[in-house]
Amino acid sequence: MLLGGRWTVLDPLASIVVGAMLVKVAWDIMRPSLGELTDESLPANTEEEILSVFHSFPQISEPHNLRTRRIGSRVAIEAHIRMDGAMTLLEAHDLSSRIEKKLKERLGPQTIVTLHMEPKK
Repeated sequence: MLLGGRWTVLDPLASIVVGAMLVKVAWDIMRPSLGELTDESLPANTEEEILSVFHSFPQISEPHNLRTRRIGSRVAIEAHIRMDGAMTLLEAHDLSSRIEKKLKERLGPQTIVTLHMEPKK
C-alpha cells in the first residue's frame, strides 16, 4: 500500500526468497542420501568410538587404515590391527571374533566388520 503502483517490484524478490528456501529444503533432504551414495565416512565421534573398542583389547595395537561407511541402515567397518605374531591362528580368530562382537553390541547387530590382522613390528 505504501509503494502504490511500484509494489510489483516485490514479486521477483519474493520469488527469489521462496526459490532459495526450496533449494535449502531440497539440499537438506538430499544430503544424507548423497553421503551414502558416495561412501562418506561415519562421523568422527563414531570413528572414535570404534577406535576405543580396539584400544579396549590389550592384545592388539596400532589400529590403522580404518574405513567406515553406511550401507542402508547398516554400518560397515574395515580396519587393520596388529597382534602378536606368535599368536596361533585359533587365538587370533577368537580375538577378532570378540572384537567384532563388541563392535556389533555398540553399533548394531547388522554391522559389517572386516579386520585385517598383521603381526606387531
